[in-house]
Amino acid sequence: MHPETLAARFHEVFGAHATFLARAPGRVNLIGEHTDYNEGFVLPMAIEREVRLVGRPREDDWVRLYSLNFEEHAAFQLSGLHASDVPSWADYCKGVAWAMQEAGHTLRGFEAVIHGDIPIGSGLSSSAALELAMVMAFQASTPALQLAPSSAASLAHRAESGFVGVRCGIMDQMIAALGVKGHALFIDCRTLAHETVPLPEGVAVVIIDTGAPRSLASSAYNERRAECESAAALLGVPALRDLTTEEFEAQRAVLPPLLTQRAEHVVRENARVLEAVEAMRAGDVQRLGALMTASHESLRDLFEVSSPALDAAVAIALSTPGVYGARMTGAGFGGCAIALVDEAQVSMLATRIQFEYPRRTGLTPKVFVSNANEGASWEKLTPPNTAPTHRAIAAHHPSVEPPLCAERGEAILREIPDAESPRWWWCRDKHGRRGRVHEHFFEEEDYRFVLRDDFCAQELPLVEGERVRLLEAYDGWALVENAHGERGWVPARVLVSLTSEG
Repeated sequence: MHPETLAARFHEVFGAHATFLARAPGRVNLIGEHTDYNEGFVLPMAIEREVRLVGRPREDDWVRLYSLNFEEHAAFQLSGLHASDVPSWADYCKGVAWAMQEAGHTLRGFEAVIHGDIPIGSGLSSSAALELAMVMAFQASTPALQLAPSSAASLAHRAESGFVGVRCGIMDQMIAALGVKGHALFIDCRTLAHETVPLPEGVAVVIIDTGAPRSLASSAYNERRAECESAAALLGVPALRDLTTEEFEAQRAVLPPLLTQRAEHVVRENARVLEAVEAMRAGDVQRLGALMTASHESLRDLFEVSSPALDAAVAIALSTPGVYGARMTGAGFGGCAIALVDEAQVSMLATRIQFEYPRRTGLTPKVFVSNANEGASWEKLTPPNTAPTHRAIAAHHPSVEPPLCAERGEAILREIPDAESPRWWWCRDKHGRRGRVHEHFFEEEDYRFVLRDDFCAQELPLVEGERVRLLEAYDGWALVENAHGERGWVPARVLVSLTSEG
């Protein structure tokens, strides 16, 4: 959701102007799955899907939040933190406050509106993004508090493992904090040493959200972690990361069959990560793709955390020309797969997934391309200038029907051009609501028309002589704000600039 739209929602909820924007990205892991809690190596990439939070500091120690995704309020006092009886999104926020105070940081309360466009439960780490956005918000609210990105990641990880109770590795928080545009991040999960690795030119990372629920992911994750710990103990090493493939092969007879499979995946996956880093630095996309595919096969056959839905998505991708490699990403049992694709073949892959995947699985996928994004950050927001700039020279009486309103990435049905306004089209959203949408706001993708950004086709009623502030204008229509802070589109012909009137 655009920061200005979020700021407007903040004003609606809290009756004041937001003074800061905090944000943090989701992630995909290019290779290195289930190696992080084995103190091994990972190679994630921050994606362009984010959690964004706009807010302002308070004078007390209360944190008051409103989630647009869940349409829920949450509030807690920094001096009395405890987890909810029924786990919720707010526990991740409380956990950040708890971890930061446990580390000795003095915090100030704030109020904020939160929105994320990372699909929840898809394995793209919306939880880590929320945690890092909260760390940024506390920094924005407390001028004396300045944290290094690695420290912010450690605190967010502590929040999830120590307060929420999820025994996760630190990879998700590290990439959410330390992402760099155009690069993946090679992380040593034991020492937290890290370095950026440039993505090869001419290829795209395509993310396939399978739409499959990850119902077994939590219990299986804990089982696999315990199995890896048992294997390391039997092999006499602190963690499976401490074994080379040669050392593992020499000792594999020590392990029972199941633990042999689990350990073999981790040991060989660590080796694949190191080789993938070399391939990326050399620009060898063929080798990188082959390593990604080998990773999926190992996760499917040895670690047994794939699923029919993930396997179907990967199989379709690998049978598409221009795809160098594909694999599941995340904990498994649902969620997302990724593919490394020649940029010229992205549309072909997306089309094949959209048509073939539902026939194989009965599920509806979501496909999107993401560049490598920056890590978490915050910035100051300047309260908007609300002075009127235009006067209505005629009244405008819009339809009383609910307007088309949709978020970035949503498909809309394009019907017919607006006969009176070039480049504006009558469209419908997924709820059947109708409204005018300018060509600037949508693009053709996989034979669908998809919004580039959040858009609401709401029209604003005007009376003759009313003064408004002009926000945007496109080919005959103007987005304006009235004296009550209400926004909507009006025909540009009914407005005249106050400046031109002298």
